[in-house]
Amino acid sequence: MTKDIYTKNYDRDKPTFANINLLGTCNIDCYFCLGKDLPEHFKAAKENVHFSEWKNFDKFLLFCQDNGIEKLYLTGQNTDPCLYPFLMELVTFLQVDMNFKVGIRTNGYGAIGHLDTFNFCREEIGYSIMSLDYNINKKITGVYELPDWKYIIPRTNWCRASIVINRYNFIELMDMLKYLSQFDALRYIQLRRISTETRQNEMLPDVEIFEQVYQSFKANFGHQMSEPFMGAEVFKLFGKEISFWRTVKTDANSFNYYTDGVFTDEYFIIDGYLKAIGEK
Repeated sequence: MTKDIYTKNYDRDKPTFANINLLGTCNIDCYFCLGKDLPEHFKAAKENVHFSEWKNFDKFLLFCQDNGIEKLYLTGQNTDPCLYPFLMELVTFLQVDMNFKVGIRTNGYGAIGHLDTFNFCREEIGYSIMSLDYNINKKITGVYELPDWKYIIPRTNWCRASIVINRYNFIELMDMLKYLSQFDALRYIQLRRISTETRQNEMLPDVEIFEQVYQSFKANFGHQMSEPFMGAEVFKLFGKEISFWRTVKTDANSFNYYTDGVFTDEYFIIDGYLKAIGEK
């Protein structure tokens, strides 16, 4: 069962976007963080290096342009974009000088200080929302504090919410969906399955819970299903589209750059990185 549930879909669509995977340190400590799959590889890079000094970054951007990529998403593998001290400068460079459309993926803990940057972006802002309960949030992220979503989301022009379903927060999922659905600025909600390459047995309980939640949705809200999006099942609930996103199973495809200078034309973050450095 473990092997089947983690089997990857390699028959993917043509790449339509690229990720810039920031490496450094983080303001929370999620136990399932994908960056923990390769902690020794990723920890050497620092988040305070100016992007003009990133190795191979210019080559990667040209590679994206040559392949018709217009959308770039700033995300973090073991850090958060809000911790990057040159964030607005980077977004400006990519959008104004290089003519890309930029979006940002963030845990929201530094969002209030970057709302101007977010609203300057020409692509969506993705907020990763772990919990609305202080104690559950502590179990997931290592901190009790919650971002002020009631302040942040309405002040963001264009955003989505991502909830990584796990062993702790599944019990509050319906309450989270109801709460988030009140925000007009939130375009849709993505329920994500935990991704891992090196900790599959450790994360199996979370993956199984995700599938149980999906089966419950299908049984109770099957009549509210919409057309799939890139292979992900979509439900219409509380006035929002809610998708079940299994990274290994969807049809989405992208290129990836890592701020230590590695870049790859593979969608899978860890697998592609290891192949690029000759360790797989």
